[in-house]
Amino acid sequence: MAVKGKVTGPDGKALSGVRVLFQISKSNEVLASVTKTEGTYKGEAPAGTVTALITHRTVGPDGKAKASVLLKKNVEVPAQGKTFDLKTEKGIPK
Repeated sequence: MAVKGKVTGPDGKALSGVRVLFQISKSNEVLASVTKTEGTYKGEAPAGTVTALITHRTVGPDGKAKASVLLKKNVEVPAQGKTFDLKTEKGIPK
C-alpha cells in the first residue's frame, strides 16, 4: 500500500535526507524511503499497525557509520492508504 507524507523536526522545519522506515512487526520486514529536500517521502506499508522509524545516518570521526533514531512510533495504516506527516522528537544531530 502506498503511503506518503512529510517529516519535520521538533521546530517544524522539514528534514531532508532522513530515512523513513515502516517496520512490520509480524514479519520483521522493513520498507524504506528517504526524504527529499522539502522533507517529503513516498513508501510502501501494509494495512494495519506498523512502526514508523525515522533515522539519520552519519559517519563518525572514526569513519564508522552510525544511525540516530529521531522517532519511533506505532501508526495505523488504513486499507485505502494514508498520508503520514511525522514530526520527530529530536532534530538532526550536529
